Amino acid sequence: MRTLKFLTMALLSGLLVLSCDSTSTKKSNDFSKGAVDSVSKYIGYSLASMVKQSDFGALNHRVVMKAYKEMMARTEDPTQDEMMEWNNEITSYMQKKSMMEGERNLEEGMAFLEENKDREGVITLPSGLQYKVIREGSDVRAKETDTVEVHYVGTLIDGTEFDSSYSRNEPAKFPLNRVIPAWTEGMQLVGEGGKIILYVPSNLGYGENGAGGIIGPNSTLIFEVEVNKIFPVVE
Repeated sequence: MRTLKFLTMALLSGLLVLSCDSTSTKKSNDFSKGAVDSVSKYIGYSLASMVKQSDFGALNHRVVMKAYKEMMARTEDPTQDEMMEWNNEITSYMQKKSMMEGERNLEEGMAFLEENKDREGVITLPSGLQYKVIREGSDVRAKETDTVEVHYVGTLIDGTEFDSSYSRNEPAKFPLNRVIPAWTEGMQLVGEGGKIILYVPSNLGYGENGAGGIIGPNSTLIFEVEVNKIFPVVE
């Protein structure tokens, strides 16, 4: 689990800070105040970055700093039991947070798709995938085993952009049988040179696990895709 990875790193970093602090008094004269201040700043940045990447949501930073100061003031290292307790508590919190977020995203996604299905030009397939063709393209259409080259932008239903080949100024190329189910199905609905919008229910996207920091669990997604080129499998 990604969270546990960051938690482990954070705990190790905390131990490193304790270790550095225990020796700094003895060898403080080895470094200038500027050097100590500099590394202190970067340690703070590093710890804050790991906390942000772990996606805890809103935290009480006053309590965080109080606990940090308490731990720094201790003369003895934390025990294995203590560290296990910390890890268990944080993991339990993150699991509950993910479950609540997933339930909320699922409800909001279903409401969005229910309203979206009646919009002009939107077609709903038996799988639950919704789509709207902006430009039909040619008669050449991809099969599930083909590779496509596309330009696309992906957003959440609130408009938050999470990925874009346009921003990278480079089209993406991938085989259709190695992507999320919505892309496998959706890219067969428009011809080469065409443009399509895919409205993706969570079960055809990244499901309950989500993907990365922006795509949360059970997120409904929107992809606007231009099919530049289709590369058929040579049989």
